[in-house]
Order: sequence, then structure tokens, then C-alpha cells
Amino acid sequence: MKRLIQVFFAATVVFFLAVSCSKRPTYPVIDGIGACGNGIHDRGELGVDCGGSCPNQCTNVKFLEGEIYTRVPLNPNFQYIVTGPFIIRDKAALNIPAGTKIKVQPDVGAYIAVMQGGRIFAWGTADNPITITSNAAEPRPGDWGGLIICGKAPVAGDDKRLSELGYYFYGGDNVLDSSGYLKYVKIEYAGAAYDTIRKFNAISFYGTGAYTSVDHLWIDRAQATGVGINGGTMPLTDVYVSEGEEGVRIQETWAGKGERWFLADNENQGLTIIGAPALSATNSSSIRSK
Repeated sequence: MKRLIQVFFAATVVFFLAVSCSKRPTYPVIDGIGACGNGIHDRGELGVDCGGSCPNQCTNVKFLEGEIYTRVPLNPNFQYIVTGPFIIRDKAALNIPAGTKIKVQPDVGAYIAVMQGGRIFAWGTADNPITITSNAAEPRPGDWGGLIICGKAPVAGDDKRLSELGYYFYGGDNVLDSSGYLKYVKIEYAGAAYDTIRKFNAISFYGTGAYTSVDHLWIDRAQATGVGINGGTMPLTDVYVSEGEEGVRIQETWAGKGERWFLADNENQGLTIIGAPALSATNSSSIRSK
């Protein structure tokens, strides 16, 4: 009898498993629209069941704020507005395809930061660059903070430090560390006051490693410094900084390679070097300032 009960129970489990596996999920379907009502962001749609090839209306604005812990892809068909500090944590990644436009709300303490172990992949092109700018009706220098990237490459002195902007850890012993790449990226109207003494750089590199690729970076109308480099081994190629207080500031023994820097119309100085940088392949012909 016990054997019969065991067999019956096993058969019942198999039956219910077979039924549950064969049952397909159902989605609300709008008559005559098909995929535009299946609850999935399909090819040709700007959002879930809306826009693009679908007649349903949807907003094309998305908001970025808080922290991410996984890979998050952006879509150039949407406009993104950063409404507060937006942090890319360890093992997370932000993918930004060519043509994406990110606007940052002014005067709300907003900035974008990549932590150690996090990555940003911004792959603009010459014809279709990525733009990070102010969301003000009349933009002005210092509307928002800037972009902060923290890596695990060596810096002068301690193995690890806390960044003066945001107080995030950076530095270490991984010369080949990667924080992702930035190609054909334009940053405008950054450099807001961080506190009563300091201002954000338009972009700050803290201990970023040699496998972090940065080329064709355009910084325009920052309130303070365009590019701040704090140690690390990252190469920096084809950089244009204009109309700020300072073009590029290097400190904490940067051991990277710089080529073709164009620093124009900066109020104070084009290039500032504090300490003794270990420049591996930068020479005076690579940097131009006027």
C-alpha cells in the first residue's frame, strides 16, 4: 500500500510539472496591434509597447538618480535627465551608445560617479557623439557637478585614498585596471560648487588604470577645471578643453600617456602640474594651449 501511495504521488507531481511547464504566460493583447500589447520592449519600440513602430504614445524622457549595481544600457531614442547623484557601484556598468544625450538638472547637487570596480562604456562617434550637459533653460557654467571616475591604479603615497570630491575610495596596485572607456564624449556647463571651498571638475580621474580608454573628449564652459587627473596610469588622447578657469590639472604622480591636448580660452592657465608626474609618453608637442 505504501508503495502504491509513493507511485501515485510521484505520478501526480510529474503531471502537475508537465502542466505548469507547458502553460505559457499570457499578455494583454490589443486587437490589431499584436506585439504592441505584449508587455515587452520589442525591436522598433521606443518603450514597452509604445512609440516607434507602435501607435501607442509614450514619454521619451527617463530620469537617472541613485545607485546601480548591474549593467544598465541607455537608449539614444530617449532623453535622460540626472536629478541627483547617480552612482555606478562595484561590478555595475553604464552603457551609453552613440547619440545619447544626458541632461543634468541644475542646482540640485547632481553628478555622475563611477566607483572602483564599476565601469562606464560611452562609445560615441565623430558624427554622433555623446553629450552630457545642463538641463537649464539658459545653461551657464557650474550648473551641475561633473563626472567622477575612481579606479584601482597606483597613486602617490597610500595604496588607497578618499577622493576630495564625493569621498570615494581610489588607488591600489592594479596598473592595468579598467574603468571602461569614453570616446567622442562632450561635457558642458559642469563645475558646480562642491562646498564653500571646492568646485567639481568637469571630469575627475582618480587612480584610473591603463585599460581605461579615453579619447576625443570635449569639455566646454566648465566653471572651474576641465580635466582633473589624480594619479593612475590611464592614457588620455585627443582632448579639447575650452572656456573654463583651468584646462587640465595633474597631481599625485600620474603615469599615463597624453597626446594631442588642445586647451583654449581658459581664464587662468591651460595646464597645471602639482608634484612630479611620471609621464610615460607625453611631450610638449602633444599639448597645445592658447
